[in-house]
Amino acid sequence: MQFAREVVPAAGKIGILGNMNDPKAPPQRRELEDAGRKLAVAIIAPEIGNPEDLDGAMLELARERVDVVIVLQTTMLLSERRGIAELAIADRLPCIYGYREHVDDGGLISYGVDLRWCFRRSAAVIYKILNGTPPKRSPCRVSC
Repeated sequence: MQFAREVVPAAGKIGILGNMNDPKAPPQRRELEDAGRKLAVAIIAPEIGNPEDLDGAMLELARERVDVVIVLQTTMLLSERRGIAELAIADRLPCIYGYREHVDDGGLISYGVDLRWCFRRSAAVIYKILNGTPPKRSPCRVSC
C-alpha cells in the first residue's frame, strides 16, 4: 500500500485486483485493506473468479476512477498478465504487480519476486541433492 502511495502520492482510491479463489489472495487482500484503513484510502476490489471476469473488473476500476491498482500475486493473474497489462493501458490505470513477469509482459512496475530466478535456484538445489549433496538447513533469507 505504501509503495502504491509512492507511485501515485495523492492516491486516495486504490484498486485491488485479485482472484479470491486462489488461497494466496485473501491474506494479501486483508493486509492491503488494513493498510488502506490506516492510511485513510478507499479500496475498490471487484470480484474475480475466472479470466472472463477481468474485462469487467478493470472497467469497474476505471469507472470508479481509482488512482492506482495493486494486482495480487495469484496464479490466474500471473497467467493473464499480458491481457491485464493491455487492459490497464487501455483504461489508463497504473498498476503495481507482485511478480516481475507482469512487467516483462507490459506491466508498469513490480515490487515482488522474480519467479524465474526462484525456479532456477530451486533447480540448482534439487540438482545438488540428486547428485549426493545432503539437504541441510540454510540461513538463506530469500524465500520463493
